[in-house]
Amino acid sequence: GPFSIILGFEGGMMALNDRLKLRSMVAAEKGNTLYVASEECAIRVIESSLDRVWSPKGGESIIATLDGGN
Repeated sequence: GPFSIILGFEGGMMALNDRLKLRSMVAAEKGNTLYVASEECAIRVIESSLDRVWSPKGGESIIATLDGGN
């Protein structure tokens, strides 16, 4: 079924949505900070001035690591 998953792991995080993109997922960056949420407005509550905002394609993963993470 439709899903969006945000998974934290030692040294980073991964976000993934279903390959048909039945659930929304938006990603944004400000400096070296990555934001992921179901809607852009949720991200803008935390940070109103973003450098980049995008909607990953269905099945596209986003992987971010902390400085020094593997």
